[in-house]
Amino acid sequence: MYHMVRDHIAGARYNKMRVEPAEFAWQMDWLKSTGWHFLSTYDLVSRWDKWPEKSVVVTFDDGYSDNYYNAFPVLKRLEIPFTIYLVTNRHDNDWSINKKKEHSSGELKEEPKLSDSEVQEMLDSGLLELGGHTLNHVNLLNEAEAVKKSEIADCAKALRDTYGAEIFTFCYPFGLYDASSVQIVKDVSYSGAFTVEEKLCDAETSPFEVGRLKVSGKMSRLAFRRMLLTGRRKLFG
Repeated sequence: MYHMVRDHIAGARYNKMRVEPAEFAWQMDWLKSTGWHFLSTYDLVSRWDKWPEKSVVVTFDDGYSDNYYNAFPVLKRLEIPFTIYLVTNRHDNDWSINKKKEHSSGELKEEPKLSDSEVQEMLDSGLLELGGHTLNHVNLLNEAEAVKKSEIADCAKALRDTYGAEIFTFCYPFGLYDASSVQIVKDVSYSGAFTVEEKLCDAETSPFEVGRLKVSGKMSRLAFRRMLLTGRRKLFG
């Protein structure tokens, strides 16, 4: 799981979400050179429990423009499929406060977001798959049932209408969800959904509660390799 691929900002709150471009390139090159099989999220859910050994899915949350400028050239060079969970109303949206009110620095609001033309170019490459991530990056635990349904269902419709793309999977904003959120995702006819829970995917995993391994902008190369092999960012705790 990635968010941004860009240089760190001195003194910023969210540098863990910023993986520096050279490190991202090294990570993708390492995965490719050591025999990992890259799946799209559609491959993951449609071939459930029939994946090759050492399979990995590359995902990005929210829709930052650096995904196009810094990550896409690497993914295109290596022919790696990837998914962006794109917030529909991503421009001028300070969604960090939807998790914690004190996170009102405006830092994420000021980060440039993907334009429609940038998204379309990545789709045209055949490598990008789009996924639903709500209209406004809301905290689903705080919303009334009708709002949850609109946020989950209408974001897929908006993405289909804008880009003509098939939308197979969903990602819970902040990884926060409950039983009714899962049921709505199923009712909307998504094929699966992703969380931020740190765990590997296996036959026992629900396709609607798939965990992911968060790649931190402060992670060493040793820690990255260890995380892919163990499913944990830390050895202990």
